[in-house]
Amino acid sequence: MNRLIVFVLFIVMYFGLSEACAKNVVEIHNNLGPGQRLQSHCRYSIGAEKHDLGISYIKNGAYDEYSFPDEYSRTDRLVRVCTLRHGPNWMYHFEHLIVYRAARTRRCGQYRAWYAKPDGIYTREDRALPNGFALKWAKK
Repeated sequence: MNRLIVFVLFIVMYFGLSEACAKNVVEIHNNLGPGQRLQSHCRYSIGAEKHDLGISYIKNGAYDEYSFPDEYSRTDRLVRVCTLRHGPNWMYHFEHLIVYRAARTRRCGQYRAWYAKPDGIYTREDRALPNGFALKWAKK
């Protein structure tokens, strides 16, 4: 009987500890106003390994969404960076905005939203809370 209890306990612990981790989500929103497009160029890296997600153009009122698992090791962490631009000749910009950085330990279901508005970039980490001012646009 004791062996059966130990076996069942082992099975429960194995499946309980290996439960799937919900993906993390990053959203880039365009709230610049009618007729204004937002250029978004996002990249990510894990240590020396780098990936380019390309340039996208987001219409006013729309957003781009990236969902991904939290990848990390003891020495290398996932970092997602975006360059945002808008205005005539992409005059207003913010270079190398860190939209997500993994922690030293695994985190599941993280949410990051970035909102491009005429006066700057706003952010929030909880869908239930309002967004707050984060950064001012740089001008060429």
